Amino acid sequence: MLRAAEPVSTRSARHNGADHDTAVYVIPSHPTDTPPTPPPSLPDTAAITITHGPGVTAPIEIPLGAGTTLIGRHQDCDVVLTDITVSRRHAEIRRTGPTFSVADLGSLNGTYVNRTPIDEVPLADGDVVLIGAFRLTFRSRVAEP
Repeated sequence: MLRAAEPVSTRSARHNGADHDTAVYVIPSHPTDTPPTPPPSLPDTAAITITHGPGVTAPIEIPLGAGTTLIGRHQDCDVVLTDITVSRRHAEIRRTGPTFSVADLGSLNGTYVNRTPIDEVPLADGDVVLIGAFRLTFRSRVAEP
């Protein structure tokens, strides 16, 4: 069963002069019994799927938009992972054209891609990103130019 984290708030963010809606996703410390409804799959998109971590009982898919997705423990992050092993502002996933990369933001426990510690690396479909006690799988449906 694949479920998506429910957005807890939306805010308008400016990116390259255009307004975009940004959803903030929170992974709860204690899961609920009611699974949220996953958003429809869109062409030319990418997502991270949280497959393991505190409070994760089923895979949680979070779509990635244009620009940067901030991941951390702080409530202002785009993806909030509520566990002490995650820094307040732990890592960013950055989109540049059709490519994505992940960068560690000086976190205490580091960020790993395919079990290798990283500062910043490009992401490929199927890469596994470790952030604290959480395992995220990157999936890309972005067509190459």
